[in-house]
Amino acid sequence: MDRPTRRRVLRVGALAAATAGCVARRGTTPTEESTGTPPGATPDTSTETPTETSSETPTDHASEHVAWRRPVDGAVDVVPAVQGGTAFVGTDEGTLHALSGGDGTERWSAGFDAPTRSVTAVDGLVLVVVGTHELGNDHEVFALAPDGTERWRFAPGEWWLTVVGVHGETVYVATGDDAIGSEGETLYALDRASGEVRWSAEVGDPGGGLVTDRAVYVPTYDRLYAYDHDDTRRWDREGIDYGYRTLVVVGDTVALVIRTDDGQRAAVGLATADGSERWRLDDWFVTSLRAVDGDLYAGGEHVAALNPATGERRWESSAGGSIYDAPVVDGTLYSGGQSIAAVATGDGTVRWTAEPDVYLVDPVAVLDGTVYAHGSATEDDRNRHLLGFGADGGSHRWTVATEQPLEDPVVVGESGGDGPLVAGSGGGVVYGFE
Repeated sequence: MDRPTRRRVLRVGALAAATAGCVARRGTTPTEESTGTPPGATPDTSTETPTETSSETPTDHASEHVAWRRPVDGAVDVVPAVQGGTAFVGTDEGTLHALSGGDGTERWSAGFDAPTRSVTAVDGLVLVVVGTHELGNDHEVFALAPDGTERWRFAPGEWWLTVVGVHGETVYVATGDDAIGSEGETLYALDRASGEVRWSAEVGDPGGGLVTDRAVYVPTYDRLYAYDHDDTRRWDREGIDYGYRTLVVVGDTVALVIRTDDGQRAAVGLATADGSERWRLDDWFVTSLRAVDGDLYAGGEHVAALNPATGERRWESSAGGSIYDAPVVDGTLYSGGQSIAAVATGDGTVRWTAEPDVYLVDPVAVLDGTVYAHGSATEDDRNRHLLGFGADGGSHRWTVATEQPLEDPVVVGESGGDGPLVAGSGGGVVYGFE
């Protein structure tokens, strides 16, 4: 059977996400360590306020909930990364902007020779993937210090790159191409300090990934790989038609959403030791999973709390919805979709529901008694809205609408704390919401 192309799979995935009722989602050779300012990345530590070149402004009366707005030099179509009160925002013009979460002040910026594809920040390291999705285009990974200084770059010349995660002194990067398959790609383990390759192993085209203290998990087309940190392949399991962004690990169980033979969606739990199936939840349509503090939740037609080891339901709520980004605060989980439901994590009681006047909503944070939800007004008008609801009863407090779609908002606290909420837009503006 012919391998599907990435374009075909992305079309199918987008259709599945829309059907499931969630806000639309956007999206070897060792290298030498470099010092100073490299030709590919040019940090600018100036903190002066730049001239505003974008005319995009919130159109709703509730624009007072926009704490600040910062024009940048290109569309923001990747999710910002967050560390130490700073939002790292990439653009399609090949720039990275380090912005203060508090007031949007630019701390520094860096320029690259191609658009940013993803930004990851972890433990004093900012990892930026740059390149295009044109056929044969080779991505690069740049590793920057928190002040913008380049530490190293990695360019294996193998088409597209995905940062799978970081563990200790190792950065994991996987390759991919346009013909999606379950083998024929490479997982690289890179030295965190230098970017040199410690080891490499075979995987398929990655659909994200997850790194834990004990293993590296790479979901690919029709197969899930598990590697130990010393390059030992712990196991791989075929027949896994993976639901993007659903892979979680709780205790000794790897849980994820898969597409079943009859075209439905089910959650399965696999043993971390050998990949054997421990349980399956398939009596209703499952879209998403969430792991919080050792607890496992499933979303879709219902919202349920599962025993990670057995799959047994501790409770199953009458409310449904997606829980990809569901905040869990003070014993309450907030699910989204065509409505918002506040569900008690102790017993599944629905504390309240709200049906906003938009097509879809995705709760992303709870700050100062307000539930923030990313929204789409209609099926064709997606991701331009941010809505606020009272956490105590679900009352709709305000809506902010921007001219261009917003990428997934992230919380930026000075110590990883309680705000504000930052999101970039396709109109080349980064917003701080409060």
